[in-house]
Amino acid sequence: MRVNSINNYGFYNQRVQGKNQKFGNAYVTLSRPNLADVISETVDSYNRGDFVKMYDDSRKSAQEVIDRVNATLKNSNGRIQTVDDLVNKTDLYVLAGGSGSRFRPMAAAIAKLRGKGEQFNKISVPFELEEGQEPLTMLDIPMAMGRFFTPKSGYEKIIAEKPSGSFGDVIKNYMIGSSLDYSARAPRDVVVCCGDNVFDIKSEKLLDYLVRTINNPDKQLGVVGVARTPEEVANRFGVLAVGEQNPETGLFPLNGFVEKPSLELAQSLTTPEGVSIANTGMFVIKKDSMKKLVDIIEHEKSVLGGKSFYIAKNEKELFDFANATKWTRNVNGSDASDVLMVKTWEDVGEPKAYQRWAEQLKDGHYLDNFTPTRRNAILKATNERVGKNSIQFTKSPNGVEIIDDIEIKA
Repeated sequence: MRVNSINNYGFYNQRVQGKNQKFGNAYVTLSRPNLADVISETVDSYNRGDFVKMYDDSRKSAQEVIDRVNATLKNSNGRIQTVDDLVNKTDLYVLAGGSGSRFRPMAAAIAKLRGKGEQFNKISVPFELEEGQEPLTMLDIPMAMGRFFTPKSGYEKIIAEKPSGSFGDVIKNYMIGSSLDYSARAPRDVVVCCGDNVFDIKSEKLLDYLVRTINNPDKQLGVVGVARTPEEVANRFGVLAVGEQNPETGLFPLNGFVEKPSLELAQSLTTPEGVSIANTGMFVIKKDSMKKLVDIIEHEKSVLGGKSFYIAKNEKELFDFANATKWTRNVNGSDASDVLMVKTWEDVGEPKAYQRWAEQLKDGHYLDNFTPTRRNAILKATNERVGKNSIQFTKSPNGVEIIDDIEIKA
């Protein structure tokens, strides 16, 4: 399906591509200026590869998680009872429409090295595997992690002709007007994961947290965080201010959210153990809050002649996911918002982070959500071509020891 939408809210040329005759429930959001066509190939490769091979087992393990949550959750709204409920009542968005400016020189160098006239950004840089295996990209990690929310046809792609912020395509998906053949889409429970953020965690563990949040009538927001030093988060990451950890659930109440604080402010936001909690860019907002947010934006657009700045980052990025999470927390309070801590996470937005990630792949990290065949292919390729100071992106019978100092510096 391909839809060009022009609606009463001023959203132009948003496309939804997929196999269904109606909206799907799991999306990768892309932007035409930021290599949407290239990244689309990665989505298609995943849909016809590991996703298909794992589909039946994924549904089985997801149902086991749902049953366990419902058996142990003290008060439940009963919203998610089956895997089909995950697909039909929840929308998952993997955000892959950013420009990747910090990674652009490295992506260009890799394209030049391959010599095929290609273009890449951080999301689409291909790490070649063995014959018969599609290249690995960082987008494979979040897509594998979110596979439980997808219909059998796999992920659909939302392609924006013009970027409108990290949360823009999510908002647009609920504000499509009557120019289409079907009615406007009502907001649902929304799960969001950034395409350049990778988690070394079994997706069933994250699913447990997401289902508990969705099925808990007292919760409106769930955010995933990771421990970092104040020096690491200062001026770089959003920081979650949390309260005392719940000994029963292991979760933290969310007391506040500060985007890229100064070092002094970051030091004041640490836990009793002296660590900062960085925002990983993965969260769930319940449908009640999403509807309120969309209603506010619709009203503001009607008053301001077609624009809304309610959760804007700046005039170019009118819909920002960090501001959406902050708004949800502020409206509903700490008791309705909580934080799950994960141990290993990486924001692969710059070459140094990509290098750290690749070195961890060699040891089997980040691979729990793939088939054994693909996991073994990744292990083999990274162990052959990832060194302490270099990554060999092209296929070669030799290892990284053949790379000279000049190429390493490049």
